Amino acid sequence: MGEESNRDAVNHDNEYIRRVMREDLLEREEELILAKKWRDDRCEVSMHKLVMAYSRLVISIASKFRHYGLPLGDLIQEGNIGIMQSAMRFDPDREVRFSTYSVWWIRASIQDYILKNWSVVKTGSTASQKALFFNLKKIKQQISDVSSDYMGQKEIDKVSEILGKKEGSVLVMINSVCGCAAGNARPAVKMSTAYSKTPDIFATVFAGQDIGATAAAREYMLPYPPSSPSIALFKDGNLVHFIERHHIEGRPAEMIAENLKQAFNEDC
Repeated sequence: MGEESNRDAVNHDNEYIRRVMREDLLEREEELILAKKWRDDRCEVSMHKLVMAYSRLVISIASKFRHYGLPLGDLIQEGNIGIMQSAMRFDPDREVRFSTYSVWWIRASIQDYILKNWSVVKTGSTASQKALFFNLKKIKQQISDVSSDYMGQKEIDKVSEILGKKEGSVLVMINSVCGCAAGNARPAVKMSTAYSKTPDIFATVFAGQDIGATAAAREYMLPYPPSSPSIALFKDGNLVHFIERHHIEGRPAEMIAENLKQAFNEDC
């Protein structure tokens, strides 16, 4: 009976995936029209069409978490919650594609689900799986530096030199002098420096302290609004990944680091 139920679940998931993959992709203009109809008129039909067009993105991201031993259907369901949250918050006037904006929300929702399902840590789990979960409450260290070469640079021209590079990758953290959310962001960036694939340069500026450097860095992070802490990844002079303060608050450093790891694997 259990095996039959599992087969039914797998068949249902496969049918859903096939249906989603048949959805048409949206042109940029159509995407903006739908997003504005949802924002301005609360048109649920427009929101549904917008979300469904990018549900294949949910499937793609969810499949990368299958090694944690949870059913793909459950991961997709959690990812769908994430893309719905992103649709609720998406501002089409920022001139950022909905897919780019949604990636964090999808990943964060799936990661939240994984972290809450402690049953995955069981006999047979890999060492890396166990490390992810058991280290959650252990790692509390603060970091004062991420890169000895570029931390604390206050000159605006130095910021421009680093972020204006047309080749290579750069991670920049807009640091917050107070603890609060930065207390998780700093350890997350520190953890990310140990990954096999990392940016060529790690840099940081302190909001409220390195005023000129912070203002210069934020110009490169448009159209995202000022946010501290925040973390930005640049590739060949282009902003390719951005984590805002509200993505950091209330989330453990390990989750933020895992998000950075996936971004590094894709863009570094």
